[in-house]
Amino acid sequence: MKILGLPLSKERCTICMEAKGTRCSFSPTPIPRTKKIGELIYCDIGGPITPTSKDGEKYYLTIIDYDENGESKTLTSKEPPSTSKELEIEPSSSSKI
Repeated sequence: MKILGLPLSKERCTICMEAKGTRCSFSPTPIPRTKKIGELIYCDIGGPITPTSKDGEKYYLTIIDYDENGESKTLTSKEPPSTSKELEIEPSSSSKI
């Protein structure tokens, strides 16, 4: 500004202060410790997908175990199955992701 011959202000601009502000540091979320398969799982339902399957399934359910074993199942509706028996998932059939 001095080079251009413009007057300098000693006041602090609030917009500049907000724009140059820094965030406080935070600790990352602690990693949960599990002792056995199935103790902590993550689930997600996605879709609709096209084309639908030959059985009319257009949604999918993904289940990932904390130790990265995963399973995916196609569904006819977005409502999740009420029991694991409906999913027909065997622990030995899980694949490493």
